[in-house]
Amino acid sequence: MADTVVPHGAVVLIAVAAANRDPDRFPDPGTIMPGRGPHLAFGHGKHYCSGAPLARPQGTVALRALFDRLPDIRLAVAESELRRHGLLVEHSYDAVPVFTGMCGHAPASR
Repeated sequence: MADTVVPHGAVVLIAVAAANRDPDRFPDPGTIMPGRGPHLAFGHGKHYCSGAPLARPQGTVALRALFDRLPDIRLAVAESELRRHGLLVEHSYDAVPVFTGMCGHAPASR
């Protein structure tokens, strides 16, 4: 990047997971902002995900249903306490404890 010189024959890995994470281009890149674009989560060009046209509306329906049913949902721990794992392409969390805002219920997990 920038002034970095890549030696001849060196292996370069382009991590799609890093897309849209540049804080110089995307304010607060760690915050989920569904309307922010352009977004490369489903790839681009010949690497565009063929399932994207189905995955986008499925995600929209699922998230709307979640937030309609649990409008007060929030993390039950500091974000820094979440433990990520994964390799170069896929990342996930071991658990994401949340408060649902439902009286008398313990925080839900995952």
